[in-house]
Amino acid sequence: MLLHHDEDVEVYVNGALIHRARGHVTAYRRIELTEQMRASFWRGANTVAVHCLQTAGGQYIDAGFAEDSGDSHRFFAGNR
Repeated sequence: MLLHHDEDVEVYVNGALIHRARGHVTAYRRIELTEQMRASFWRGANTVAVHCLQTAGGQYIDAGFAEDSGDSHRFFAGNR
């Protein structure tokens, strides 16, 4: 999972909280999905919700999922 956020962030998959972080980041961060996090995904369609809380200044959130394929990442959306 790739995340870039200002400020606090929560990521849910099919209603299960899979990641929470406080504060902001200045570049994309790669979050390795643990087996417990991966268990939240279903075969076929999934619902992903991302919540960002800002307490001062600007606000932004960008999240995505990528699959390692050697030296590059393959980004995907929708059904696999």
